[in-house]
Amino acid sequence: MNRRGLLPAAGALCAALALGLTACGAGDDAGGDACGDGFLPAGEQARAPALPFEEHTLSPFEMRTLRYAEDLLVRDCMRAHGMDWEVLPAPDEDTTDPPHRRRYGVIEARMAERYGYGPVPRSADEVLL
Repeated sequence: MNRRGLLPAAGALCAALALGLTACGAGDDAGGDACGDGFLPAGEQARAPALPFEEHTLSPFEMRTLRYAEDLLVRDCMRAHGMDWEVLPAPDEDTTDPPHRRRYGVIEARMAERYGYGPVPRSADEVLL
């Protein structure tokens, strides 16, 4: 290839490179699916993976509900013997995280910002599970 053919080819290559880099640049946050950090948001299947053995186990909400029912029975028994028993509040399903939310690591930027990449501190209620 001679110099006359090389110059237009180099110009076309530079133009294609500039166009490609512009397309990969940061876009506006007004309506895309990007999180603003260059990653797509984690989908529902990633936040709450469904595992095969789950149909044979109790969810955290169901475990808390059973503990609450046990607490009510203990209260009734203690009252029958003239003693007081403080019943803990009933569980709220809305505040229960999916059981395997971080099974495969941190997948949500919000969780990493709040807790880092280590394990999330467990509440006293979760320790009893």
